[in-house]
Amino acid sequence: MICEICGKRKATRTISIEGAKVEVCNHCSGSIETEIKKEQKPKTYTLYRPVNNIKNILEEYMKSNSISLKDLSNRTKISEIDIKAIIDGRLIDKEKIRRLEKITGKTLIEKITIVDTPDQHKADDKIKLEEFIDGERS
Repeated sequence: MICEICGKRKATRTISIEGAKVEVCNHCSGSIETEIKKEQKPKTYTLYRPVNNIKNILEEYMKSNSISLKDLSNRTKISEIDIKAIIDGRLIDKEKIRRLEKITGKTLIEKITIVDTPDQHKADDKIKLEEFIDGERS
């Protein structure tokens, strides 16, 4: 392909001029600073987090079935310490929470899919880990 600016040389790269993609030679591209990066595919991340009311759901289940934390531990084969940590939000173990879901019949963990595109990153578009976990955004 021939350079779309000078028409004299072979085009070696693609640049952006006011939003338009233009094929240019090395000589012409030297005077223009906005070279297009190769298009990157968006990255997809899948995260899991306990539902906000997991504590209430588990406490209600134990109360309505008249069982103790120890009984729940025995039924699910999850240690009492781990169940307490899940209830307090200190442990996010998808497999253990799934076992609790099975016994309670309630959804206790939610799947979150994040699509990260290269043009998405702006200085004011950052979120703290605590905000993500709490589901809040200031």
